[in-house]
Amino acid sequence: MSWNQSPHIVSKGGETNFEAFISLLEEKGINVESVFFKETVAKGILFNTCDKIIKELDFPGYKANVITYTISMLSYIYKEKLDFLKIWEQQSISFELQNNLRIIASYTWKHITNPPVAGTNVTQWCKRKECWERFVDEQYADIKEHIKETVH
Repeated sequence: MSWNQSPHIVSKGGETNFEAFISLLEEKGINVESVFFKETVAKGILFNTCDKIIKELDFPGYKANVITYTISMLSYIYKEKLDFLKIWEQQSISFELQNNLRIIASYTWKHITNPPVAGTNVTQWCKRKECWERFVDEQYADIKEHIKETVH
């Protein structure tokens, strides 16, 4: 769901996220076959790598929210250009893509920890679609300038 640019749904927890994922599969009529499986595993590799990067950056909290918003923004930037089958084959993501995740994560941290209304609970802010929409509206252009777009 992070790659489907729904970090606000992911932020609501596992059960809500799973229900939304199943609904998405049914809505799009997606069949679970070999390519789908490999791409899903590759997205897991991307997620796990992002998790390690966020741990290294040592933000003082909200790790799950930073991960999902970072991956969602990466998806927004790369759209259909990321080669998940290559990630599957290599069982890793490129160094360049890892650096892009670090850059996006810094923007993510600043965004989610500065909600528009001072004192707003960050985890509650992350559950709102407005949080995602504002992140895209306010940060996309700046992030796009600072990352190197790659298709690996």
